[in-house]
Amino acid sequence: MSKKEISWLGLIKVLIAEKKKAGEPAGVKDVMGVAKKEWVEIKAGKHDKYIKGKQVFTRRKKSKSKSKSKTAKKRCDDDVVDDPTTIMTNIVDKCKLCKKCMKEINKHI
Repeated sequence: MSKKEISWLGLIKVLIAEKKKAGEPAGVKDVMGVAKKEWVEIKAGKHDKYIKGKQVFTRRKKSKSKSKSKTAKKRCDDDVVDDPTTIMTNIVDKCKLCKKCMKEINKHI
């Protein structure tokens, strides 16, 4: 009988399944102490059932968030301007000032 390859997560899943079959409380915290002891034996090659294996990677599902449309991206790109005068005018436009102050600011821009 050959030994099976198992990863750390695989070992925890197997131990949880065994505890569930026995009807005992089966969570990660319930299994962690036993898993640590067995994992030391597995890494040393002394365990009777398992040897150390590689983790199996699974693909992650694509997120359900919507990406921006092309027009929305263009709008965002138009807002980005490197000219300091246009940046200042945009800031001033957002501020509420009296006519006298606006004229004074526009002279200096």
